[in-house]
Amino acid sequence: MREHLLDRIYGEYQAYRADILGLSNTEIFGKSYEIDTVVNIYEILMEKVQELPEDTLAALLPHRNILTELYEMWLKKDDSSYQELQDHVEDEIEAVISKVNTAVPSGCSKLSGQEKGEKAMENKNKNPFIGCTIVATGKLTNFTREGINSKIISLGASAGSSVTRKTNYIICGEKPGSKLEKARELGVTVLTEQEFLDMIPA
Repeated sequence: MREHLLDRIYGEYQAYRADILGLSNTEIFGKSYEIDTVVNIYEILMEKVQELPEDTLAALLPHRNILTELYEMWLKKDDSSYQELQDHVEDEIEAVISKVNTAVPSGCSKLSGQEKGEKAMENKNKNPFIGCTIVATGKLTNFTREGINSKIISLGASAGSSVTRKTNYIICGEKPGSKLEKARELGVTVLTEQEFLDMIPA
């Protein structure tokens, strides 16, 4: 299944490349941003597919023209860096995963972001983070990026690299950027670094 999906994405990329090679130099120059972005999406996607579980592969297989779809969705965003492009591809893959995985991990129920925060505070003597997905963003006072991810994992949670529909908490330091905006859009519980520390059981 993995090889089938990789072959199909490769075939789509080759078809796109053939279309580009049929253009004049002027037309190619005018499409330079699109070409660079599609090539980057292709490389990121091919790498991500190597890591995906079988159920997610099965969910991605029906999607046609996935490179074009990802590019068109990317154009609707204000982000511009390569890291943000990686996050974009991961977000869309996570969206597929969230439709496939309906099971709710222990410690994290299908509550709204506000309800999750209230539930966690009510149970502050227990570990509210078990089974959750937590993303850290911005500059933190007490942790490096590796340090906060290690702390998250030690609490029985998963350290996410981007905010998706499966994210339960986002820990915000200084200058959190677009991840905070995405979290608010999705109703993810937003924590300051101190609030996160206060919720860790003694």
